[in-house]
Amino acid sequence: MSDITKKSNKKLYRLWALPLLALGVRFFVEAIHDGSVRSVLFCISAFLIGAYAFRHNLFDSSPEAFDPKHIGPRWVAVLVIAAVLLFSAGIIKLLA
Repeated sequence: MSDITKKSNKKLYRLWALPLLALGVRFFVEAIHDGSVRSVLFCISAFLIGAYAFRHNLFDSSPEAFDPKHIGPRWVAVLVIAAVLLFSAGIIKLLA
């Protein structure tokens, strides 16, 4: 019985990616409508973070979950790019 619940709960962490992907769609529509660079940067970063959240369990707090070998260098690069895009979008918002 516990094996069945473990298997069914194993993929539920992917549901946390849906709000991030929906936020990316919202900023994508706003970027098309307004043509603002800030919305494009937010859109791309939300899609990247949503893709990471869809692939990895965000609630896994074990030491191996934070190991770059476990995550993979490509996903670390995706998170770094998303953070840079969010930071630059925030700077654009402050300067505008």
